[in-house]
Amino acid sequence: MTVEDTANFYGGITGSLLKLTDGNDYLRAGTNVTLVTSSDGSVIISSQATVGTADTISGSFLTYNTISGSNGTFGRITAPRLTGSLTKLHDGTEYIRGGNGVTTATGSKGEVTISFDGLQSGSVLLTSYNANVTFNETPDGVNDTFTINGTFEIGSQMVFRSGLMMTSGSGNDYTVVDTSTILFHSGAIPQTGENLLMTYASIERYVPNGEFNETPNGVLTTFTVTGGFLLGSQMVFRDGVLMTPGASYDYTVTNNTTIEFTEAPDADENVRITFLRP
Repeated sequence: MTVEDTANFYGGITGSLLKLTDGNDYLRAGTNVTLVTSSDGSVIISSQATVGTADTISGSFLTYNTISGSNGTFGRITAPRLTGSLTKLHDGTEYIRGGNGVTTATGSKGEVTISFDGLQSGSVLLTSYNANVTFNETPDGVNDTFTINGTFEIGSQMVFRSGLMMTSGSGNDYTVVDTSTILFHSGAIPQTGENLLMTYASIERYVPNGEFNETPNGVLTTFTVTGGFLLGSQMVFRDGVLMTPGASYDYTVTNNTTIEFTEAPDADENVRITFLRP
């Protein structure tokens, strides 16, 4: 039947509306879409795809450089099984990156493991509280610069003159020059006979069983440590035996990086040093 003008079908319509007169479809389903007509002529368009749930996510078809916009936003995406690394960007570089002493890794199931490797060079961070420490200098009414052995955490220091706590700051009693030095201002210089003390916290790196830069050979007597050590904190061992410092004993300290053995360690000796870093 051919209708060239307006037609009314009061008795209803039956048969498929998906076919042209030559038998070909004129409504054609694309990927993951089905088309069905009912006996009353209605057309049902259905999707066969599952958008947010997959048993296994793998393969290049789920790899995107950018996911954005409404077409990339889902209320929930579930995947019971994930494979491959989740720490790589599309260019192969890591987007979860470990800082100093931290490493990151992903397992075959996609889990991310973040590990703490500890401080560098086998050192351990120590915080100590030091009360009523005397300065290296003696008050004389003239000297305005005072130092301590070791270092203090700036801001933790409390300076006392004959029991009275001083105030730090450019307009007050003293300023901090560095982590071992303070400078008294004019008019606040400690006088002869005053008891000058400081209480402070210090953060130090404890290095157990550190190696020297040099290897014993039976001739060499000078041994050095990279980075230096806090003078007086060092313990030197030869084959596990603790050495005694001093000119009449096993070794002397030249500076905070160097010691001098009285007798050269033999080539097969294990020479170690335990110390605090300054």
